[in-house]
This record gives sequence, C-alpha cells and structure tokens, in this order.
Amino acid sequence: MTVIVTVAVLGFAGGLLYVIGRGVVEEPSLVGSLATALAAVLAVVIGREREKRLDLRQRHRDQIGPIYEELVGRVREFGEDDQDSAASEEFFKSLQTKLVLYAPPPVIKAWLEWSRTAAEAAEVADDEPINIPMFAAWERLLLAIRDDLGHKDGALDFWDVQRIYINDLDEALKREAG
Repeated sequence: MTVIVTVAVLGFAGGLLYVIGRGVVEEPSLVGSLATALAAVLAVVIGREREKRLDLRQRHRDQIGPIYEELVGRVREFGEDDQDSAASEEFFKSLQTKLVLYAPPPVIKAWLEWSRTAAEAAEVADDEPINIPMFAAWERLLLAIRDDLGHKDGALDFWDVQRIYINDLDEALKREAG
C-alpha cells in the first residue's frame, strides 16, 4: 500500500512539474498567477495549522497548570503537623488519574521516579536531614513540569528550582555529600 501511495505521489509531482514547465514556456503570466495563488493558499493553511497547534498547547497548559500547582503545594506541605492524611491520599489518587490522562511521557516518568524514591525515603529514619535521591528526583519532576508548561530552562542549573523555596539547600547538600 505504501509503495502505491509513493508511486502515485511521485507521478503526480512529476506531472505537475511537466505542466508547470510547459506553462512557463507557453503562458508565463498564467503560471505566475497560479503560483501566487498557490503560495497564498499555502500561507493561509500553514498559518491556520500553526495557530491550531498553539491553541491546543495553550488549552493543555490551562488544564494541567492548576493540577501541577496543587501538586507542588501539597509536596511543599509534607511534614506539617496540620496536614490531613486522608485528604492527601485522595489528592494523590486523583492526581494519578489526571497524570495518566493529561501528562506527557517525561512528566509521567519523572513522577514515577519521584514517587518511588519518596516511598523509599519514607521507610528510612526521620533523623536524616535530606534524602538526596528523593530531592534530585523531585527536581527532575519540577523541570519536566516546567517543560510541559512551555518554560525553557536551559539557563537553570540543577537544584535551582528548589533553591527558590529551600533556603539552605546548598548547605544541606554539602552536609550530605560530606
């Protein structure tokens, strides 16, 4: 089937080139007018397609942005005494469904990595000041989320996103690397 389509497209393109070549010799003004019209139609079609892609992208951001915002807020609240564990459990169940439906593969992979390292960290004693693998996985998740929202983070260093709200992150990392 693919071979037939390829042959048909090549045949059509060859016939079109032949007609254009003959037209340039016999009726150059007609070919010029047709070429201008074709260019205008292509410009409109390409412009509409680009506009449609940008609109879909914006709708995705509008839909998933609040989900990501709540996720970051919930994770930042971990360890606070007044946190409702039943509400958190319900939130994460709902979040997992939303990630399955709306998140791109890099966010899903980063989520899986972070949730595994967070579960492992929960089994370790609480006297450890920082769990570097868990914080590194969280940083990768934050960067994947930011990429999904359209941010270009090439100028950021690793850990920069968490440095926004963890003031002593560098000191804690140095202590752990020790």
